This record gives sequence, C-alpha cells and structure tokens, in this order.
Amino acid sequence: MGAVQTNSRQHIFNLLVLFRWLSLIPPLAALFLSPGKDGDLIRYFFTFIGAVLINAVISLFAMPLNHALKSRPWVLVFDLLLVASLMALTDGWRSPYYLYILSPLLAAAFFFQVRGAIIATTAFLPLYFAAILLDIRLFDGVDPEWLVITVFVIGSYLIGVPVGYVSLLLAQLQSTKDTLFRAHRELGVLHDLSTSLQQSATVDEVEKQALVAITNDLGFQRAIIGLIDHQNQEINTWKELGLIHKGPTVRCRIVPDPATGDFDPITRAIKQQRIERYQDPQQGVGQTPPTLEKAVPSIIEQFGIVDGLAIPMLWGVQPIGVLLVDLDGVANNTADL
Repeated sequence: MGAVQTNSRQHIFNLLVLFRWLSLIPPLAALFLSPGKDGDLIRYFFTFIGAVLINAVISLFAMPLNHALKSRPWVLVFDLLLVASLMALTDGWRSPYYLYILSPLLAAAFFFQVRGAIIATTAFLPLYFAAILLDIRLFDGVDPEWLVITVFVIGSYLIGVPVGYVSLLLAQLQSTKDTLFRAHRELGVLHDLSTSLQQSATVDEVEKQALVAITNDLGFQRAIIGLIDHQNQEINTWKELGLIHKGPTVRCRIVPDPATGDFDPITRAIKQQRIERYQDPQQGVGQTPPTLEKAVPSIIEQFGIVDGLAIPMLWGVQPIGVLLVDLDGVANNTADL
C-alpha cells in the first residue's frame, strides 16, 4: 500500500504542475492585451519567459522534486520567493500572476494539509507586501488599492485551508482503506489456513501450512516453529520451510535465567502468552531490556534473525510452542505487523 500512497502523491504533484502551466494563460494574455511602455513590455516578456523556464524545470524534474518536497518541506520557501519576484516585476498588486502565486500555496495545502496551508500563506504575506513595495519603488507602480489586497489575503486563506482540509480527509480515507485492505488480506489468509489445517493429517503438515501462510501469504521472509517438549520443559527442535534446526544449542529454557532472574524473549512469550518483539541490542535499533541482552544474541546466532517477533502458540490456554517471525524488510509501523 505504500506504493499506492506514493503514486497518489505523484498524481497530485502532476496536477499541481498542470495547474502551474495553465496559470500562465493570464500573463500570456496580458502581454498582448495590456497597454504599456516598451520598457515595461520587454520586462513582462522576459518575466514570462522566466516563468516558463521555471515550469519546464519543475516538469522535467517532477519526481525528485516530489521526493524533496516530501522530506524537506522548507524547499517551498524558494518557490514562494520566485512567485513573489514575478509579482514584483509585473505591477505588484495588479500582477496577472495571481493564479501562478497560488501554486506553492496549493502545494503546501495538498501535501501538508491545513497546517501547511496556514503556515505557507502566512509566510508568503511578508513577501507579498515586499513585492508591492518593490514595484512602487523600482518601477513607479500604482499605489495599492487596499480592498484588492484584502481580498487577496483573505482569499488565499479561504482557498488554501479548505484544500488542506480536503487533503486531510483524503489521507484519513487512504488510512482507512489500507486498514481494510490488511484486514481483508488477513481474513483471507486465516480462511485459507483454516481450510488447509482441516485437511492436514499430521503435525508436520500443520506446521508446514502455518509456515507457508506466514511467509508466502503474509509476506514475511522467514518463519520458524518450535514445539515445547513438556516432559523436559524445553524446546530443542525448530522447523522452517525445508529446514530442521536441532541440537542442544537451540534449547529454550522454561525457567528463568539464574544469573538475571528473567526470561529470554521466547520464553517470555510462552509464559506471559503475549507477542514479544526482540532486536539486536548492539545495533541500537530497538528497546531491548538489559536483562534480555544475553538472550537475544543467542537467537541471532542460531537463526540469523536480528529483528523478529516471538509469538506464543496455544492450545486453549495451554502453550504448545512458539513461532519466530523475521521482520527484516518489514515496515516498522506496529499496525503493519
């Protein structure tokens, strides 16, 4: 589903680029319809050429700019400076680039929702008034009509904030869609697994079906099942697809470690009947308690699972084993696990 969100973001970015091109129609019309001095017409012409070149660069590098905007929102500041410069060069508050000015404000609203719309619009206001002042000082521009300026300021908020709210609703809708997709997928896997288990005649077949469901259907790279030997209170045989791990070095204690008085992650999952996540404490990627630092490396050494889940397997309330799931390459979002 991450690919779907990326594609949606790219589609929105492409629509914003299209809006940017269409917003050049009023400046193009102004070149032919607005009377002015020759010097002004030359300035308008080169300003228009500059806007076209900016659009061309954005269109050619749409993908990297999209990623840059996602990871570094402050790059919008450069766009705000560019549109303010175009405004200062083309009659200030009377500039035909009004729609063009909205481009970065809409981008902030789409990608960063209501907060982004408010921040971007508020940040642009000093640039907007500076552009008006530069037009008056440098090009003998007409004194501003404050009613027009007030309409622009209020209109910028009235356009950006609703668009940001729509973007927020779309993000929530996408999140709900992702949740429903995961639930549907998991229900389908459980249905298929239940059907397969009913047709399985031996414990080995049951284990195989469970491992296939975890790896092939749910997309995890590895899964290992260990069944408890209740007579000896240990787990000394572990199975994954096509492999059997057996030997005293992979036994799991069902009693606390005498040195620490604590259980390792596998045993904790069995004793407390809850899912335990463990990570390599030496890599600093998890929140592994200090008491488990001795146990986690042994799991890593035996199975090569640096980041994984220990899931208890129960028959009613009686623990019968544990399932180890390798989380390598899986999103760190708890909801995705």
